[in-house]
Amino acid sequence: MEVEFKASASRAKKSEKDDFEVYPLRSSASKIKETFRLVGVLDEETGKYHLYITDIMPEQLIPEDVALLYRARWSIEMVFKELKRLYKLDEIPSDKPVVNKSLVMVSMLTLVVSHQILNLMRSLMPEKSERFTPLRWAELFYTSAPDLLKLVLAFEGIELDAFTMLMFYAGEGIDPNVNRERMLSPWVKAAAITS
Repeated sequence: MEVEFKASASRAKKSEKDDFEVYPLRSSASKIKETFRLVGVLDEETGKYHLYITDIMPEQLIPEDVALLYRARWSIEMVFKELKRLYKLDEIPSDKPVVNKSLVMVSMLTLVVSHQILNLMRSLMPEKSERFTPLRWAELFYTSAPDLLKLVLAFEGIELDAFTMLMFYAGEGIDPNVNRERMLSPWVKAAAITS
């Protein structure tokens, strides 16, 4: 099912509420004309139509490809939602490009590993594969990642004992910025002297 319609609008003005208000056309106002296409694709399982509005003409994409394109776009939106919600990529705490790039790369690597394991789980349970939703999986993976790390380290023969954890904390816990001024430095030094 395809329907073509044309929409006209006048100049829009932004209001205080960040909404857009469209004013009535004056005879001297220029008209903006856009042609859109309403595409309906029948879902064989439910018997219902999925409707899409697009400016891509029929010569460029058939209706089934429009639906596929929107599905792919939705998948991309869900990946960005996952990156912002779980990996906090919308709140990067640094203004240093190298730190930002590192955080983004680690998040992307984690995302790839997460989705590889999700695909493995779907292949192990094909009858329930569609019930493994990406956001639910992302939450589960995020909360269980430390346990997975322990399993990977054990597989590689690295035991997470007290000494290994102490060495990890000693190596990673020290701020590499030696000359950074710290608000609590005088009290931390005083506490170290009195201990």
